[in-house]
Amino acid sequence: MLIDEICIHPLWKELNNKYIILPISPASYPYCEYEKIKAIPKINLSNIDPLLNKDSHPFHSNTDENRLEVLNKALYSDEKNLIIWCINGGYGSSKLIKFLDKQIKPKIEKIFIGYSDVTALHLFLSQKWGWKTIHGACLGELFKNNKNANNFIHVLNLVLNNRRTVNDNYFSDIIPLNISAKKFKDKFDNYELTGGNLAIIQTSFGTNWQINIKDKILFLEDVGEEGYKVDRMLYHLKSTLELEDVKAIVFGEFIKSDEYMNFAINDFANQNSEIPMYITNKIGHGKNNFPVVYNKKGLIDIKLSP
Repeated sequence: MLIDEICIHPLWKELNNKYIILPISPASYPYCEYEKIKAIPKINLSNIDPLLNKDSHPFHSNTDENRLEVLNKALYSDEKNLIIWCINGGYGSSKLIKFLDKQIKPKIEKIFIGYSDVTALHLFLSQKWGWKTIHGACLGELFKNNKNANNFIHVLNLVLNNRRTVNDNYFSDIIPLNISAKKFKDKFDNYELTGGNLAIIQTSFGTNWQINIKDKILFLEDVGEEGYKVDRMLYHLKSTLELEDVKAIVFGEFIKSDEYMNFAINDFANQNSEIPMYITNKIGHGKNNFPVVYNKKGLIDIKLSP
């Protein structure tokens, strides 16, 4: 398991000397991961432990109100060096936004890490509060055998502002999907990023936290969606948003799908050939999920394939 490799890594030790890691489960109950997380060195469980209740709701880690209470304790903490690290995704983060939208922005910006269903909170925190949140590995994935250790090592480097050990080929496999992409490849550093899980992005449509793609690079990923469903979501995205406002689209992995997934993505790229589109296996629910920062320009250390 990754926990054995990561928790003895020098960067993990450095992180623990500088930051307090506070785990949260703003969506589904973490089940087996939570019991194991108690054993991680220097993890602060005081915020979440009393309020996790798998019997309180069939879909979530607790009621909306109790999940909000846990999240707010972290968001409004006076601790400057605090990392709010999601244990898992699942379902339910978007239900908290109706409460957050009525609240005052915290005085201290926190480091916020997670992905999947947590995309909803990323969109709110980055768009409403202007935070630079990290789309990256969830803490519970330390206990899985099918994940790349670099998912965490890159996050540690990113948080510590220490890029010396980041692989130069961080996103080296990114592949252009259309003609426009081949012309755009030198411009990634000029635009900020937004995106995340495609199904959650679709959920944002028509809400007060709807994704804003204007002058952004949009990255997308998903899990367990068949090709025709992704095709439907992509064309819903096109019909709902001003797609011409986006600077480029980067597709991450769409795992646990069917044989029509590649067709859906390539067809969308070809049908909208005026928009630069790419694909990479370094973002998503698969083995690789390298960190991407909202409101930050460029994919980290990106080197494009010819």
